Amino acid sequence: MSRKKDTIIRLPSDPKKLEAYFKTLPPEVIEGFAQNLFEKDEGQEDSEMGKLIDDIIFRLAWANKYGPITGNLSDEQIQLLKKEFNARENRDPNAF
Repeated sequence: MSRKKDTIIRLPSDPKKLEAYFKTLPPEVIEGFAQNLFEKDEGQEDSEMGKLIDDIIFRLAWANKYGPITGNLSDEQIQLLKKEFNARENRDPNAF
């Protein structure tokens, strides 16, 4: 009986292919990525690829929760996601 080995996948650099890859991931994984992005060091500088990945993850997390959007997420939409993740983590039933 053979064991499947863990593999590391190299992310595509093309934005459309990158978004297509992230769309194959389960919503729970996207939500986890988004939550981790909110918790990362604010002073940390991101590369252009890092910013692109962040944007794709936030857009997919938003789409999984509220439906598809066009364009970039506004600061208000990102804050709404952050508030929801924090509320879920703190298990506050009155938070949105």
